[in-house]
Amino acid sequence: MAASHPVAPGWEETADGAQARFAAIPLRMRTLVALILVTVLAGGIGAALLVIALDGVLLRAGARVTVIAVGVLIALPAYAVLRASLRRRTVTCRIAMAREGLILEAGAMTLRMAYADVDEIVWRPSSDYARVEVRGAGVDVSLLVGLARPLAGRSATLPGLAGRLPRLLERAGLSLVRSRRGDVSRFVRSAAVNAG
Repeated sequence: MAASHPVAPGWEETADGAQARFAAIPLRMRTLVALILVTVLAGGIGAALLVIALDGVLLRAGARVTVIAVGVLIALPAYAVLRASLRRRTVTCRIAMAREGLILEAGAMTLRMAYADVDEIVWRPSSDYARVEVRGAGVDVSLLVGLARPLAGRSATLPGLAGRLPRLLERAGLSLVRSRRGDVSRFVRSAAVNAG
């Protein structure tokens, strides 16, 4: 029997909009970058100590074996530990976009915002950095989807923003700002675009 492939979360129609369910890690990108830098720094120190300790052996073995040894003994375990520690923080999430506003649930946290209070929404549906970010009215929520442990049968992605959803955000005064990466949709309050 062939194993079934995970499917991307999709939008479900509601009475006045659409909603999607997914798994995510409540984590800001700058925190993730800091964790990656600390892991790389610790791995670099570990690699240097390994090379110093095994200098004679690695010198005879050659550069290729040294690179493989550092990767197997330092880099892969460091990545596995970082990924496992992040995945433990995974929570079930739901985002609903209705005519009146946005509802975002992440674990025990529930956020309800009128679109007039939203200053920015970042939507990246795929990659390890897939995420949704919502900012405005004293709120700064970032849900990292790409590294989270996905819901059963689902992939660690978000559904695309298509159909009426971008129009709903634009009607609420948010403008799509093109990014160099084609898969990132960033909607910002028009006044914020003009100001900066």
